[in-house]
Amino acid sequence: MASNSSSCDQRDGYVGRWLTEGERGAFEDHLLQCPDCRQVVQEQQRLDRLLTRAHAVLRPVPAGLVGLIDHRLGHARRRRRAAWALGLAAAMVLIGSLTVWFLRQRVPDEGPQHPVMAESPPPPPAPTPDPRALVQVKFPPTAEVIAVPRKTENRSVSIIWVYPTLKGAQETDLEPDNSFQPSERNGL
Repeated sequence: MASNSSSCDQRDGYVGRWLTEGERGAFEDHLLQCPDCRQVVQEQQRLDRLLTRAHAVLRPVPAGLVGLIDHRLGHARRRRRAAWALGLAAAMVLIGSLTVWFLRQRVPDEGPQHPVMAESPPPPPAPTPDPRALVQVKFPPTAEVIAVPRKTENRSVSIIWVYPTLKGAQETDLEPDNSFQPSERNGL
């Protein structure tokens, strides 16, 4: 027996037509030299022909069965995709809800803050122990801006958001106004 065990292991793949073109050609060359493999392959092919013939005679496949199976498999795939999509959407809603909940826990509720127009007189500043730390920001009376102060936990930090107001249709000048002049610090 002059058989190569690695080639002999490919008998089932050859009979079942699982081998690639190159593997099938190499195994057919092996069949010419190996009588054991040739006998096993011939017996398996004979059994396959007998089973196929017996199956066709005894129980033919109903005409619409293949189409019905394909339809049901497609329906099952669509249901599985829909279930995944629904699960992902539910997970996104849960993550979003938890994010909002955690953010509300971390940020103290300061209530609604209304924008303050720059033309209105600013409220009197709270007395501070060090008058040098006081900085005042003034806008010219012609400036059309909205200043929104933001509270911070640090008393030495002030944040003011400044937004331009919408200008009328007659005013199309979009160049920046360089009229902002910070006032001098008290005592410096």
